[in-house]
Amino acid sequence: MEDNINNSSLKSLTHKKEVDINDWDKVHKNLRILAYELIEYCESRNLPIVITSIIRPMIPGVSKTDIHAKGRAFDVSTNGWSLDGCIECQDYFNNNYQSIGAIGLTDGKTRAALFESPSYNNRGTASHFHFQVRS
Repeated sequence: MEDNINNSSLKSLTHKKEVDINDWDKVHKNLRILAYELIEYCESRNLPIVITSIIRPMIPGVSKTDIHAKGRAFDVSTNGWSLDGCIECQDYFNNNYQSIGAIGLTDGKTRAALFESPSYNNRGTASHFHFQVRS
């Protein structure tokens, strides 16, 4: 995909009210690639997409890195998803987009998607996906 991806499809997704849809114009091009693939993935499985975070400052005690602040990550709610569906989606993105995924600070593994849930891996305050790319 090219750098000048039309972001209108991304901006037309459902976003939490505090998320600025114009952040899609500022994110890393590979992050837009993941977002467009997520749209296709979810449409083919009739799954909801609600963007809960794109660019945001680091949050003391919550943020482990500045990846969101640098426009290299976005989060998606998993409300309406099954646990198996979340794990399947995480595996799909990590298997198919490892070449652009970000490297984890804690374990050094490359991931494009991370399913964060208190019921699955004790991460996050609410179940969500964290999609991320390297710089």
